[in-house]
Amino acid sequence: MRCAAILQPSFAKVTTIYLIIINLYAVFKMKRYFICDIDNKKEWQHFKLKRCHSVGTA
Repeated sequence: MRCAAILQPSFAKVTTIYLIIINLYAVFKMKRYFICDIDNKKEWQHFKLKRCHSVGTA
């Protein structure tokens, strides 16, 4: 019984650390995708503006 009682807290600690790492990794990946998405939108808007410009001046 004593052995199980000693093992339990460390198992909980490991699980908690594991979950935190997974969450951080997920947030990091999401942030990267989010930034890439914003960059793509900016590029697309710029492309649209350039096209409108060329159509307007032509």
